[in-house]
Amino acid sequence: MDSRLWDSVDFFDRTLREFDFTRRAMKEILSVVYSPEFEEMDSDTIFRYLFQEMEIVSFSDYLKRYLYERAGIRDPFRSVSDGVYRDILRESFLENSAPYSFEATSKKPGAIMKRWLTQDGAKRNTIFLLGFGLRMTEEDVSGFLTKVLQEEDFRNTDPREVIFRYCYRHSLRYARAKEWLTAYASAPSETELLQSGQLPEELRERLGYLKKNGDQLQQQEKRAFDQFLILLDRARETAAGIYQRQEEENHTGRYWSPDDITPGDLEKIICSGIPMTGSGNLQRVSSSVLAKHFRQKRMSRQRIVSILSGESQVDRFDLITLFFFICSQELEALEPEVRCRTFINQINPMLIGSGMMELYPVHAYEAFVLMCLISDSPLETYSDIWELSYSSVQK
Repeated sequence: MDSRLWDSVDFFDRTLREFDFTRRAMKEILSVVYSPEFEEMDSDTIFRYLFQEMEIVSFSDYLKRYLYERAGIRDPFRSVSDGVYRDILRESFLENSAPYSFEATSKKPGAIMKRWLTQDGAKRNTIFLLGFGLRMTEEDVSGFLTKVLQEEDFRNTDPREVIFRYCYRHSLRYARAKEWLTAYASAPSETELLQSGQLPEELRERLGYLKKNGDQLQQQEKRAFDQFLILLDRARETAAGIYQRQEEENHTGRYWSPDDITPGDLEKIICSGIPMTGSGNLQRVSSSVLAKHFRQKRMSRQRIVSILSGESQVDRFDLITLFFFICSQELEALEPEVRCRTFINQINPMLIGSGMMELYPVHAYEAFVLMCLISDSPLETYSDIWELSYSSVQK
């Protein structure tokens, strides 16, 4: 394999921090795909790397480490009970008059904190709540977003996140953020917003721009949805081609068109390595030894239907998975390095155009997809590793 594969690919963000994370991730990926073991058993080698070597830090572990260091606890880290961390959280949220939820909820604070201290992943809202409750700095919140969630930093197209970022930067409480969010929502136009005098000067220009240009976040979500529909149509064409070749080999005479392909058909092909339950659904992701690595990154029929119905929003993993499936077939005849480079060069504009950051190999699932693309049979390797992740539970 050509070690110059990545020379023409700009994975690197503009900040040194992101550069370091991405650079280290790519070195690890390259060490796997250029190893002698990969040449012989690519699926086993990738699985072993993901399961045994790739470092995955859960949200709860990162949060506990943050609280441990911030509180200056001297006891050994592993000996500190969750009760100590709950006390730190409770006292800090009380001191900072911060809510445990941005929406009305019947859940008790104790239950919410217990979940924070035990869950593998988290949503952006959880990070923002902790930002106010723990009086985090802008850099602290950014670290949780990029290192733990492995998502993009503060979104400059979202007025809510613009206001939150300003508050973290200036150590302001949530009450002030709520006041400014109300001012933004109630202003009928850019002019009224700028003349209201309710916003600090540093915020006026950015929020004025967002007010003038409409809800850019909704526009990005629409672009992401439109891109999903484009890829879904291409995926149906790809699946129809697979089925048609099978029909021709069996001389059945049946013809498959893209319109014949259902979400269930796509699940059957893309998720073929995931075992099914007795009721015909995919086995729970928690049953996989790679659950922390992939979480809910599966192209199930339920996922597709929920996006099409508007119940769920498109995320980057939907776009990456569909395009991976398409490339695994359309680019199958290319050299592995060319196939992978082509995938990268085409998926990045799709992600950016949908308001998302470029491919991020620090994320376990995205690293997994890249390594599959460099294997001889990308889709088969993808399925093999999913299958190994479930069968290994029994060993």
